[in-house]
Amino acid sequence: MKRIIFFIFFLICWSLIAFASEESYSKGNVQLLEKYDFNKGDFSIAGIVWYDQRHKLQKSLGSFYTDDVEVLNMLKNSWITEKPSPFYACGYHFGIFIIEDGYEKESFFINIEKGCNTVVTKYGQFYFDPKKLRMFKDKFKKPIIKRMHFNSYQEGRDYIKTLYMN
Repeated sequence: MKRIIFFIFFLICWSLIAFASEESYSKGNVQLLEKYDFNKGDFSIAGIVWYDQRHKLQKSLGSFYTDDVEVLNMLKNSWITEKPSPFYACGYHFGIFIIEDGYEKESFFINIEKGCNTVVTKYGQFYFDPKKLRMFKDKFKKPIIKRMHFNSYQEGRDYIKTLYMN
């Protein structure tokens, strides 16, 4: 029940953000990574499995990232939306995060389910062909996931403080 409520809350918030955008691209395509010069700076892109819908491509890719400038530029040249899309209540398979110097610069969300195939950005929702994700499968790296368990909130807070001190 908590998952469903969170999911509905997330969809409502995200749609409000998308509709409140200052720029409108409802008549044309959007080059998702157009404003980033990956040849300058320390960039990476992370794709995080957002909601487990047991999709074949989602399962085979899993969470991923790349910091390879050549791959980043290939993504930039291929991740161009094809046409505006209605807002579907399909959920998302991946959250995509553009990171520069360790800080998130932008994010968008992709659904790869047949019938939806959308990317939702601050510019609106657009059709997104899953092939544009699948073609990079062998070029993506797998993130190292480290899970920590603490016996108390204070122990967790103390651990987080040590991360900021280093």
